[in-house]
Amino acid sequence: MEGLHRLLARMVEVGASDLHLKAGAAPLARVHGALQPLGEEPLAAAELEGWLAGLLSEGQRAAFAARHAVDLAWTDPAGERFRVACFRQAGTPALVLRHVRARIPRLEELGLPEVVADLCLPRPGLVLITGPTGSGKSTTLAAMVGHLNRTAALTITTLEDPVEFLHRDERCHITQREIGLDAASFAAGMVEALRQDPDVILVGELRDRDTIATALLAAETGHLVLSTLHTRSAAETVQRLLAAFPADGREAVRVQLAACLTAVVGQRLIP
Repeated sequence: MEGLHRLLARMVEVGASDLHLKAGAAPLARVHGALQPLGEEPLAAAELEGWLAGLLSEGQRAAFAARHAVDLAWTDPAGERFRVACFRQAGTPALVLRHVRARIPRLEELGLPEVVADLCLPRPGLVLITGPTGSGKSTTLAAMVGHLNRTAALTITTLEDPVEFLHRDERCHITQREIGLDAASFAAGMVEALRQDPDVILVGELRDRDTIATALLAAETGHLVLSTLHTRSAAETVQRLLAAFPADGREAVRVQLAACLTAVVGQRLIP
């Protein structure tokens, strides 16, 4: 693992957001949106296999063997945290590591409009952060939870895949559950969360009909629900939510959305 640790130290040093590793190619880092080499020597498949073995738990190794892909969060010996996507390509392992800053940023540091802080008021409703992959949705959600943690006495349950930012209780009591480790799925975790006296529920992503339906139910029954979607606009977001349901059930979902959808915040990173 020493070789991986050196690459990650270099990645942090140059301020890279992501590190791409595959057999037969030199490491590539994404710095300010552009890919650049992080070394000249191509990586060997055996080296990557060794790193993979060091990263994965026994359960994750079983999942990787079955699905040939697994996502996880991992902290290196230097204390830096990463979201890791492990997969196979051309029959050999490959990794993409995203650096997760240890300190949770404040909303004002992200350059977000002041209205986003108003959306963190502990009142029932569904707030969605939308945008393409890599646009900072998870960071915005973490900053919103951090804002609540500093300003209100609440219980907050997060459902994440994987858990990226680690929250420490300040004014809030926060439980962070990882899909596959602490909960079977987002939908199952939502159902369980409703029995755990939450004021706020964070759902990493509204991936399927069951998760969307349970999120709407939670928002309707007095909870603040924060989540994300990979959409580009408010209109597209509503269409995506409706499309998850059969045609004969969409009118009821429209009524639910009209009652509890508080805001859709669309964002993208500008180089």
